[in-house]
Amino acid sequence: MKKQFNINEVENSLAQMYNIQGLLDALDNVLNYILDSTNGEEYSSIKQSKINLIVYELFRDKNAINSLMITIQQQNDQALKKLSEQIDLFYSKSGEKQNV
Repeated sequence: MKKQFNINEVENSLAQMYNIQGLLDALDNVLNYILDSTNGEEYSSIKQSKINLIVYELFRDKNAINSLMITIQQQNDQALKKLSEQIDLFYSKSGEKQNV
């Protein structure tokens, strides 16, 4: 049976993209929390103790950061695949109608 365009799949992809946006916001929050201690200072003016603290926090949170990045990547790949498939089906269906 030939696959057909399914608007529900497009809506599911859109919902998944909103989830991805939430995960990106969470990742941004984690990184901003770690970097907030610099108060926007230039790198050359940051004390070594602050740099050490930032490095420590990055290493401490690396599993959470990596998990977020992997999840974002996987969900993005899935959403793009589904959306691309549905767009191809939509245009192939449109082309069939024009050729009739």
